[in-house]
Amino acid sequence: MFEALFILTTVDTGTRVARFAVGEFIGKAIPTFRRADWLPGAIVTTLLVVGGWSYFILTQGIDTIWPMFGIANQLLAVIALSVGTSVIINSGKARYAWVTAAPMVAIAFTTVTAGILKFDEFLERKATLNAALTGAMLVCTGGDPRERLVALARRLARGARGRARERIASPC
Repeated sequence: MFEALFILTTVDTGTRVARFAVGEFIGKAIPTFRRADWLPGAIVTTLLVVGGWSYFILTQGIDTIWPMFGIANQLLAVIALSVGTSVIINSGKARYAWVTAAPMVAIAFTTVTAGILKFDEFLERKATLNAALTGAMLVCTGGDPRERLVALARRLARGARGRARERIASPC
């Protein structure tokens, strides 16, 4: 029962968020799509999103869409933790930044590595659409953030030792 509720809630939330993102994207060309209360836009964007994930499930099965969902979910966690780390550092409490920075680094390294491996697997299986979407997720979150995470760790170490504290820009 729990699994069914979890999956239904996840699909519902993901569909809603994706619908708003698609509406914003289409809204660049057709401004009325940006309005969440415009019924024709809500119907079109919902059909596009539901059609997209239905395509993956019907043609390739749930085992294709589930890893892509997992990568997207974990990358979102990395973004949220990076915002939290930036807020902590910019508020002058860099010595506590490790509380959010440590899990951010661990999640980023494992998720990006898994995303790259999944991207390669999709290419080997000739699943080019899956590879393109997985690659787009990785690129939209800044590509391979491992180098930037090492630089952040160095800045954190400098800030924690009381040296010149730099403001770290939030990704938002």
